[in-house]
Amino acid sequence: MISRRSMLSSMGFVASLPWLPKLSGVISQEKPVVPDSFPQTIPKLASEIVGASHVNLDKVSALLRENPSLAKASWDWGFGDWETAIGAASHTGRRDIIEVLLAHGASPTVFSFAALDQVDVVRSICKANSKIQTTLGPHGITLYKHAVAGKSERVIEYLQELGQADVPQPDNPLSADEMSVYFGKYDFGNGAQDVLEVGTGGTVPRLGIRRTGGSYRFMACLGNHTFTLYGSPQVEITFEVIENQAASVRVKNSGIDIVAKRI
Repeated sequence: MISRRSMLSSMGFVASLPWLPKLSGVISQEKPVVPDSFPQTIPKLASEIVGASHVNLDKVSALLRENPSLAKASWDWGFGDWETAIGAASHTGRRDIIEVLLAHGASPTVFSFAALDQVDVVRSICKANSKIQTTLGPHGITLYKHAVAGKSERVIEYLQELGQADVPQPDNPLSADEMSVYFGKYDFGNGAQDVLEVGTGGTVPRLGIRRTGGSYRFMACLGNHTFTLYGSPQVEITFEVIENQAASVRVKNSGIDIVAKRI
């Protein structure tokens, strides 16, 4: 007969064998769920913090508590209009959000310095880099507009003296009737998502273009039914207009050249 002590002793020996799994109440564990983007940041999170950084301090703080590296996140809103989290907070003048992002490792820029009214830094950067005040931020927003958003009186005064800090992309504004010529959907493939939509958006209605499900990117009119995009001046968009209605649109951008027909 095997005594209780012998049985327990035998169990201890068996459990200590290196080729057996540890017995801790759970025989096996499920494999962790790893996102397809691993080891890159989940794109949805990058999109969320850049979007929230425009206006929502609470959401930004919550996202950073979960993942502090999101302070460095950037997002392409479409057609190469890249924006960082700190860039979003800078052109909306949200100093509180800028400061939280900086505390978590975000990289400051001349635009964030302008929004924070750090005039000495802005002056030094402009002196060291000729014409840098003409550089446009996300969505084609000027350095001067960043200072205005932050109510940065010292930077505003300096940039006014410096000049050329509030020169936007060339644009020939269109009336509502002129914009309506281009409204509609344009198919460039065989799938439901292979559609470009042209319409208006923004507090002041402006002509925009997007892929189905995306965000409108606002267009700057160059004349003769040709446009570029605010924040992405390298993009060329040309409409074929027949009898006062666009029949097709051609989009050329970084090796992509597509023609989409009106649906």
